[in-house]
Amino acid sequence: MDNTTLSADNYELQLELRRSTLYPKKRLLRIHKSYIEYDGKSMFFKDVAAVRYGVLVNFVNGIKANTSYVVGLKDVNGIKLNITFVSMLGLKKEEIENKYDNIVDALWYAVTSRLVTEFYETLKQGGSFTLKNIETTPLGFNFRKGWFVKKNYFVPWEKTLKVVDKGFVRVYSNEKKRIGSSLRLIHDWNGVVFHALMDWLWKEGRVYGLAENKEKKGI
Repeated sequence: MDNTTLSADNYELQLELRRSTLYPKKRLLRIHKSYIEYDGKSMFFKDVAAVRYGVLVNFVNGIKANTSYVVGLKDVNGIKLNITFVSMLGLKKEEIENKYDNIVDALWYAVTSRLVTEFYETLKQGGSFTLKNIETTPLGFNFRKGWFVKKNYFVPWEKTLKVVDKGFVRVYSNEKKRIGSSLRLIHDWNGVVFHALMDWLWKEGRVYGLAENKEKKGI
């Protein structure tokens, strides 16, 4: 079943995916309401602690060879489930892109939105979380920077800029652009969660509500 319209109530998928040009045999991906199954491996969504996904264009001698679509999940025990498939030489490109979009949409309803909510609740309660070398707090960001001796730099929400470009999401100081860091969406675990959360928090000034909430509670 290759659904083209997915919703929070119906995000079940069944797709055949070609792993790469070297492995022409297709592998079956099934996304059910409570778990995902791919190439003989399965994982319950309630156990997923991190996700990552993205698109990578591959070139050989400067000529576009194929496009790789990468999706990964990691559970609370660190066990990973990796899904990779390709669009070769532009053949059936639209069809394969639709498959990727459907997988990402299904995972949003199944697990990504839950992780966004969990990170938000952590901030709302006055806590923080760290991805790579970016610590996100209710008041802004802490960055660890330096070649030999790492130093901590704090940048409040009102002095932070966010840019998404070429598969990276970057946050940095609008006063000193060297103070900041980035996450690669296809590589860094929960980078896509961070991206979605930051978009939502900055919309309509929700980040400033977090700061006000922390100050009122005296956390």
